[in-house]
Amino acid sequence: MSSNIRDVVEDFAKGGFTLFVGNTAATIILAVGSIIVARLLGPEGLGLYALSLTVPLILVGLIDFGINPAVTYYSTKLRVEGRLDLLSKTLKAAYINRVIVALVVTVASILCSNYIASLLNRPEASTFIKISSLLIVAQTIFGLNNSAFLGLEKIGNYSNSLIAQSVTKLLLSPLLVLVGLGVSGALIGHIGSYFLASIIGCLALYKYFSTLGKPSQDSLVESLKMMVRYGSPLYLTSVITIIIAQFRTLMLALFSSDAEIGNFSVAVTITSMINVLIFPLSSLFPAFSRLKSESDLRKMFMMCVKYATLFIIPATIAAMVLSKEIVFILYGRAFNLAPRFLTLYLIQFLYVAGGFIILTYLFSGVGKTGVVFRSELIDIGLFLPLATLLTMYYKVEGMIVASLIACLAALLYRLAVAINDLKVKIDYKASSLIISAALVAALPTLALQTLRLGNLFTLVVGALIYFAIYVTLLPLLGALDENDVENLAQIVGKLGLLWPISRPILFYIKRLTKIRRRSQ
Repeated sequence: MSSNIRDVVEDFAKGGFTLFVGNTAATIILAVGSIIVARLLGPEGLGLYALSLTVPLILVGLIDFGINPAVTYYSTKLRVEGRLDLLSKTLKAAYINRVIVALVVTVASILCSNYIASLLNRPEASTFIKISSLLIVAQTIFGLNNSAFLGLEKIGNYSNSLIAQSVTKLLLSPLLVLVGLGVSGALIGHIGSYFLASIIGCLALYKYFSTLGKPSQDSLVESLKMMVRYGSPLYLTSVITIIIAQFRTLMLALFSSDAEIGNFSVAVTITSMINVLIFPLSSLFPAFSRLKSESDLRKMFMMCVKYATLFIIPATIAAMVLSKEIVFILYGRAFNLAPRFLTLYLIQFLYVAGGFIILTYLFSGVGKTGVVFRSELIDIGLFLPLATLLTMYYKVEGMIVASLIACLAALLYRLAVAINDLKVKIDYKASSLIISAALVAALPTLALQTLRLGNLFTLVVGALIYFAIYVTLLPLLGALDENDVENLAQIVGKLGLLWPISRPILFYIKRLTKIRRRSQ
């Protein structure tokens, strides 16, 4: 591993781990807060709370126009190039544009609150929609701050922002509900948490902004055009994602029962456990932007795919194998369809062995955002007809299969473009060996399930057996060699608290690699 790649990988690892810790902590805190608020409001109050946030959340996504990813991209690019005056101008243009647009849309949402409430068939929600409209400004600034933190590689600030928002919501929302504000209190606490985290983020960015010097004399409009040119394909991609999500909901509503939809909702919620592992990969965005050598870019991509496969594939297969135990422990046996839905839905994460997710960050990092958009067109072009047909006949399973087929087609397009244009490669041998180790490791856990020793016992013991066998098979099958162990040791060694946990595991793997080498 070259020194340039090593520096980038170490920074990515530190940033990714910081994001992992921050996002995991924030997710747990938000989950606790959500449970408390749900119990205080009851089903009807919680329903009004969720409905009141629906339109503002959609509007937040629609008014981005690709500015947020552009801020991440240019914050890295201009900083690495030493063009700090243009970076200052670009950040200024982004904040002025996003705040003005958010304020205008917020006012429009407040003025139209009665109409929106009528559309939702909840006229009593008009006041709640007025309150929730303020989320448009708060979440816009919050998201923009975090995009800037990511591009400037201020990952600690990004992580702190997530935690600050979640802690504030945990403290405010239940308290305001308890003092008698009900749904309004829950909304005020939710929105207030974003405002507070946004203010803290802005103060941190202002301190950094003051070190950049005087902004360049370029027009703010030109800086804005530059960002829109880069970000518009990613914006259109996010719009397509919203359309797919809404269409999926419509198809399920038409062809599936409430019980089936509820079981699928449980499967989607549990899938967020895998998303906790995937979220840190967002720090690859600035990592790819930093690499100027095509050779380094290719090596970095191959390494990222291999190591993402190393961690995400076993977590996915373990969750698939233990899906019944996970669902029944968390939600009870009433959700008897959820394990099957969860197992099928998790297949998408196996695509990581082919560059799934990482390819998006690669193209975004090198400025080829049009490829991401075109792949999303392939996705929606296949998903809409397939979902209609398959959901009609096979209900939830049909919709999931349609999604898997469309996602795979989009992935194959991105991979083909990456191979042809960027000359990147995937170590298919290593990926296949990692998948083989993950599959073989599942066999003892499957055998354990036949003993019917209880869900909790099977989950804990089955998971421990699974990962012990997986770690053993990796070096014995040749999925990891001594160079990989050294690379992982260099990366993990920079992660503080994670090193004492990882060190004995890496030592064990290294001993097995030596045994395998001597036996050949």
